[in-house]
Amino acid sequence: MALVTVTPPTSTPVSLSEAKEQCRVTESNHDGLITRLIKAAEDSIESYTGARLSEQTVQLELDGFPSGCIDLGVYPVTAITSVLYDDTDDVETALVLDTDYWKNLGGMYPALTAVESWPATKYGKPASVRILMTVGYAASADVPQDIRHAILLRVKEYFDNAGESVTGAEIYNTVSSVDSLAHMHRRIGI
Repeated sequence: MALVTVTPPTSTPVSLSEAKEQCRVTESNHDGLITRLIKAAEDSIESYTGARLSEQTVQLELDGFPSGCIDLGVYPVTAITSVLYDDTDDVETALVLDTDYWKNLGGMYPALTAVESWPATKYGKPASVRILMTVGYAASADVPQDIRHAILLRVKEYFDNAGESVTGAEIYNTVSSVDSLAHMHRRIGI
């Protein structure tokens, strides 16, 4: 299973001005650094939670259909664009919503379920099933506030400790705070 970004996000869950305020920076000479730190913090929180925070297009690639439902592996999923597979003759075929599969896009574990059963795919072919979907929150205001705050705390942590390898209570407290803010949004492997 691979989740491939097809169209990357064009926005971030927090703005440069919000991150600068969190870091208590007023001048613009750190804008490039803080912009990179926002992306790093977003990636960190996404990795921890299993969510995609900014709207983007991704493709889930499977080496065949499972015996049950397909866990889409990420949330929030806002749209399924296509479900394609390579049949036993290696012909690309599209599945049809409500004819071949049902979708349940709500919650942290969005999934697809076969109406009857999943079709056979080309044996041994990698990525013989491809699900193209839109994921992430459409606007930064839609991102849960505790996640946005966790990103801002992580940006400040990265900014304050750039290049340092100091261990101590202050760094530990920041990590603990970020984890506690993001924990209720974390997907647990199923």
